[in-house]
Amino acid sequence: MKNLLFIFLFACSLQAQKKTWAIDEIIEYAVKNSHTIKTSELSLENRVQNSAIARAAYDLSISSTASSKTDGSSDAQTFRLNQPLPAGFEFNVTGAHSQDGDNNTDNTDNTDLGISLSKQILGGGSLSTSLKNIRNAHTDELISLNSLKRSKRDLVRDVMNSFYRLIRVTKSLDISKRRLETS
Repeated sequence: MKNLLFIFLFACSLQAQKKTWAIDEIIEYAVKNSHTIKTSELSLENRVQNSAIARAAYDLSISSTASSKTDGSSDAQTFRLNQPLPAGFEFNVTGAHSQDGDNNTDNTDNTDLGISLSKQILGGGSLSTSLKNIRNAHTDELISLNSLKRSKRDLVRDVMNSFYRLIRVTKSLDISKRRLETS
C-alpha cells in the first residue's frame, strides 16, 4: 500500500511539474533527501568520533601554571606532564619552582621535581581491556559504515523498483485506453 501511494504521489508530482526525470536524477534526489540515509551518516560520524576518542586515551597531556605577586615578593611556576599507558599504567612528571622574599631581603628558592608511575589495581585497566575497547570502537565504526552503504543500496533498489512499476502501470494504462477506444 505504501509503495502504491508513493507511485501515485510520484506520478502526480511528475504531471504537476511537467518535468521529465531520469532514473539517475530520481535516485540522487532520494538519496539526498532520505531521512534514513541522513540518520545513518550521523551515526557513522558519531562512531568515527568514538573510535578516535578510544585511540586518544593514550595521548599526552601537558599543563603549566605560573603566578607572581604584584609587589615582587614571590614567584612560582609549576608544570605537569601526564602520559596514560596501556594496561592501566600512568606516567607523570611534575615540577615546581618558587621564590619567596622581595629583592631587599633574603630570598628562598625552592625547586621540586617528581616522577611517578602508577597502575590502577581495581576496576579493570588491563592491556587486553584497553585494546578491546579500541577494537570495539573500530568495529562499531565499520558496522555503521556498512549500515550506511546497505541503506543506500536498499533505497536505490526501492526507487528503481517503484520507477519501473510506475512505467509498467503507465504502459498498462495506455494499453487499456487504446483497448477502450477501439471497442
